Amino acid sequence: MSKIDVYLDEKQINNLKMILDQSHVGIHLLFDNKFISEVFKEDFNEDDFFTVADLLNAQEDLIRLIKV
Repeated sequence: MSKIDVYLDEKQINNLKMILDQSHVGIHLLFDNKFISEVFKEDFNEDDFFTVADLLNAQEDLIRLIKV
């Protein structure tokens, strides 16, 4: 996987911290808790789940989210 540099200002860093802190305590801004619990009930193969393309998409989505 390739590496990218992300430069965030103080507000963006604080937004990221807030999102991660809330997710840690079960408050998910992107998905509701019921949806997340349903997803994790299904077995999956990590090699299929964590493809390079999926990880890049997730990375791009997170970068867009924290730059808002």
